[in-house]
Amino acid sequence: MKQVLIALTLTFALGACSNNDGSNDSDGSRIGHVLFTGVEGLRYQTASQSGSTGSRGEFRYYPGETVTFSVGSLILAQDIPAKDWITPIDFEPDEVAKIDAGEQVDGLTTHAFLESAAAGEKRIINKMRFLLTIDDDRDPENGIQIKSYVVDAINAFDFATEGEIDWSANAEDTFGKDTLTDRVENKLINSICFPELPQTTCDDPEAGRIYTGAVSASRLLKEQLQNITRSIGEDIFVDNEFYEIPEGDHDLRTVRLVMIREHRDLDDMEVISTDNSVVTVQNWDKNSQEATFFATGQKGQEATVILNLKLANDYRWIKKNVRITIR
Repeated sequence: MKQVLIALTLTFALGACSNNDGSNDSDGSRIGHVLFTGVEGLRYQTASQSGSTGSRGEFRYYPGETVTFSVGSLILAQDIPAKDWITPIDFEPDEVAKIDAGEQVDGLTTHAFLESAAAGEKRIINKMRFLLTIDDDRDPENGIQIKSYVVDAINAFDFATEGEIDWSANAEDTFGKDTLTDRVENKLINSICFPELPQTTCDDPEAGRIYTGAVSASRLLKEQLQNITRSIGEDIFVDNEFYEIPEGDHDLRTVRLVMIREHRDLDDMEVISTDNSVVTVQNWDKNSQEATFFATGQKGQEATVILNLKLANDYRWIKKNVRITIR
């Protein structure tokens, strides 16, 4: 019965997600997103595509392309790898490389701790703060909307005279600090009129300053990252999440991955058993996206086979569990 229910669940999920806007289009292009809740109005450019991100942060690209993101004349990320999910961490390739290397925890590679640390890195958190500040209603819960008046003000700002923004400035006491009125980011923000805000920002030289603190911005970014990881995981299933195996049955069994989105390749794969005296993992293959195991335990014992998956063109590791009970 459990296997039937799992099959029905997979069928429903496949049907429900068949039109997911992150899947391939008929011409081979893909749709990526900037942040989980979206950044609308961000200009993007790849070798073949260009435009502004949609209400959910959508942008179009072909696999293998790089992408540049900007707000008007202000470039936030240049020629970074295009992929399904982009965050300010991806704006900084050196930080991505650190996370991509991963670290070992309990016998498996994880990105989580390195990603969390990167979410507090100065260049990353300052760009997150900037995006939150130029949001039309400054409400991060409904995504970030960059309106034309922001783009026009940035295009009109004289960077040649005022200088470039130093994104690597200390996020706590330098970048956007309201008392440092000569900071370029403060001058830029104060040049923007935010008509939807309660105060008339054009009449208040301090009203437009970077308003989101480093701690709050880091927390918001971490929430976005967690939601993205969860969303990616929800697109991956195993064909059987639970096995009841008779004592003495040592037959080899195969667990196969089911990818909801098409053309999902694995960059790497790790598989372990939580108790080798109960279940032994024999082999796994990232290309066929399957793993084999056999039971060795006694009646009443349980163990879990953990499949640790790293999708191509992404630094994240996604775990899927298969529970085995000996009866």
